[in-house]
Amino acid sequence: MKPWLRTLLIVVAVVVVLYGAFSAFAMYSNGTEVNVRVHVGKDAQGMYMRCDAANSTPGVCDDARQMTVRVHARDRVHMTVTDDDGGGHGHDFNVEGWQYFAWPNSPETELEAKTESVTFTTWARGTFHVLCELPN
Repeated sequence: MKPWLRTLLIVVAVVVVLYGAFSAFAMYSNGTEVNVRVHVGKDAQGMYMRCDAANSTPGVCDDARQMTVRVHARDRVHMTVTDDDGGGHGHDFNVEGWQYFAWPNSPETELEAKTESVTFTTWARGTFHVLCELPN
């Protein structure tokens, strides 16, 4: 086997093992299940992303136009987003922070349907912003 091919295979194997370890760590939960229901849309003031506090786990989100979610480290978050404008790729959502950049811990999704859900595990205790990254 050529030396460059052997080196390439070793590098690929190391990357696969490291990503597997990252995935296992990213999915490990403390057992707490948190439900967050979100409504996104546009009104006279522009785009909003509001928590449906009546149908969410009490105390985890606010009803500001650009909502935040308060969680503990290793909470398993089930986020359901409803597009009040009807779906069809008009909105997306993502959680702010570098630790949510890759599967299985990336909640980023574009809303094709009127309602979509995603589940992820939080890495740290704190307050996180939920964002729509599409222009306008």
